[in-house]
Amino acid sequence: MSDEDKKTNEPENPFADPLKTFGDLYNQTLKQAAGQWEETARSPLFLAAMANNVEQTMQMQKQMQEMIATALQALNLPTKDDLLLLVEKIDQLSSDISGINARLDKLIKEKNKNLRSKTKTKGGETKS
Repeated sequence: MSDEDKKTNEPENPFADPLKTFGDLYNQTLKQAAGQWEETARSPLFLAAMANNVEQTMQMQKQMQEMIATALQALNLPTKDDLLLLVEKIDQLSSDISGINARLDKLIKEKNKNLRSKTKTKGGETKS
């Protein structure tokens, strides 16, 4: 049988390769959806709605933070701002203590230096 005979004997089947057909349909759908999303994303109406949504979300977050702060204050519990202020004060105290320790170390070294110079012996006797 020749190739021509095989072709004429086989009925044409439009669904011969369902995976290829599905793949083509999928790719076409993706292209259309991408085009629609691009058009929507560039629409001034859509952009205004998104900006409004973001603004409302930020406003709601601010209100929630205020309500939580009020509740914590009513329960006599520290808020985030209270804790941050406390951390700043602790850092400042730590810095002050480090400065005081540095000055004390300097004074102790000077005192020890002065004591050593006074206690050096001259001719076998201790100088006072």
